[in-house]
Amino acid sequence: MFGRPNSHSMSGQSSPSNSNSAWPDGRPDTIFFESAPGPAPVSMATYEQTGDLTEGSGHQRPLMALCIIPELQSRRREDYVRRAKRFAKEQSVKFIMHQMQEKHHRAQVQQVKRAQALLLLSRIYVGSIAADVTEEMLTAAFQTYGTVKACNMGFDNATRKHKGYAFVEFELAEAATLAIDGMNGYTIGGRNLKVSRPSNISNPNPVIDELVREGSLYSRVYVANVHPQLTEFELRSVFEAFGSLVSCKLEPDPTVPGVHCGFGFIEYSTPESAIEAISAMHGFDLGGQLLKVGRAITPPVVPVSAPPSALPAAAAEARRLVMRKLMMRAAPPRVLLLRNMVTPQDLDEDLESEVSAECAKFGSVQRVVILEQADSVRVFVEFEDSAGAEAACRAMAGRFFGGREVRADLYEQELWEAGDLTQ
Repeated sequence: MFGRPNSHSMSGQSSPSNSNSAWPDGRPDTIFFESAPGPAPVSMATYEQTGDLTEGSGHQRPLMALCIIPELQSRRREDYVRRAKRFAKEQSVKFIMHQMQEKHHRAQVQQVKRAQALLLLSRIYVGSIAADVTEEMLTAAFQTYGTVKACNMGFDNATRKHKGYAFVEFELAEAATLAIDGMNGYTIGGRNLKVSRPSNISNPNPVIDELVREGSLYSRVYVANVHPQLTEFELRSVFEAFGSLVSCKLEPDPTVPGVHCGFGFIEYSTPESAIEAISAMHGFDLGGQLLKVGRAITPPVVPVSAPPSALPAAAAEARRLVMRKLMMRAAPPRVLLLRNMVTPQDLDEDLESEVSAECAKFGSVQRVVILEQADSVRVFVEFEDSAGAEAACRAMAGRFFGGREVRADLYEQELWEAGDLTQ
């Protein structure tokens, strides 16, 4: 209970003699808690220390004791440093390979996106189709702009008649672009066709915009509906009247040797020549067939087929070999691969510095990567330029290192940049 002390009682009653000395509002001078009635408190026993005090795990040690660093013996110090250097090298190799794998993965994702964008650019929507028009008739009508891969009409399940629209997919995006310009409003079966891009192409599409922007850097012309008996030489002789040609290539028919597919690309040295050729030759009757000529909208190195993952195994392998050769031409190798230098058991920490010092005689060495495998050791030396790598390859091939004949080869730059060190 609440109360204040006085000389007569601890009952919590206020003394009349002290009422005048209280606070002006009548509150007590001192407020305290009074213990409830109960047993008397028990006094605590007092103990004296008779033995030594033992410090436990929770004892607070002096700060100076924590700062004392034990002295390393010479042998243990060398062992610590050797293990640390080996660990650092292993982590460095893992970091480099991880970076290369990430770069390769990003390149693959970008390649798939570009291939998907090309597939979108190669499809067109065809509406307002007459009831008696078939898929075969549509294919024949659009075939003059390029190879038609598929023509799919929408059919009504109840009546088994088409709904008046279709999607046409070409081999090339350029064929689809020309078909939209040339076939929109074209009359088949008494009705004017409505031809446009499918509505599922988002606008703007950054990947498509990038392809078109890269394609605009080249003065390339797409030519379709070429007579099957005309050759590249004859086609070149016609189009070179508008300016100097860089290349003239008709797409070969994969099923018939020596026969082209009726379309191809012509590249001029100047964009003005390409514009003049398109303006003059589009719709020109060459050998009884009207040429379809338009601006190439994609760069020459972009794949025009499905993504690599969707290709059959044999086609994927063939494409990989072709791309390797192209990359070798575009980017000369700057990496030297040394094999049969040491075994995994003989690998030591001095190999990297020895290889770097020896190869520095032939060019500027950027880094040395040592890949230890189960039964072999591969040493990769990256030079600043291809000349240093080639000179080192010629000098290192056939030399002996520790009684072993070294095998030296140039490593393909594409594989190195993709993080593939196993080829």
